[in-house]
Amino acid sequence: MQLIVLSEMEQQTAKIVAVARYNNARKHKRPNLRMGPQSDEATDLQGIAGEIAFCKAMNVYPDLTIAKDLPDVDAIVDGVKIDVKTTNYVRGRLLATMTKTESVVDVYCLVLGVFPVYYIAGYMAADNLFKQERLIDLGWGKGYGAKQDVLSPTIKEALAWNKDLG
Repeated sequence: MQLIVLSEMEQQTAKIVAVARYNNARKHKRPNLRMGPQSDEATDLQGIAGEIAFCKAMNVYPDLTIAKDLPDVDAIVDGVKIDVKTTNYVRGRLLATMTKTESVVDVYCLVLGVFPVYYIAGYMAADNLFKQERLIDLGWGKGYGAKQDVLSPTIKEALAWNKDLG
């Protein structure tokens, strides 16, 4: 796994964007879709920090949008639409809410870490994640989940799963 440490500027950017997104979500009464016991503030900071870390590792610019509706796609790498999911649990799973099945995302990425240090744990094609056998409930409602041992080490390998089906 690749170690990614956010610089001081990246840390400050993550904090500013997290607060702005949190305030915007509350202003527009967006439903809380988190899948864990952490606070909304911690969820927002961890989420944007993981996205920035992923983008730093991939050498692409993060989408720092602060709007009523946030984009479904956190990054585009070589034309592949990526949704980054971040957790501070070492054995954390790649998790997606039930609403994500309608998304335009090609691949999901699991990022592990505690602000400001992260690792990319792996990738999974959206079609592979949204399978009936991946439905789980960790106490916060049903969603889709995949353990780290079934994640692909690269975006290319995650996409190859789809080609193997055909």
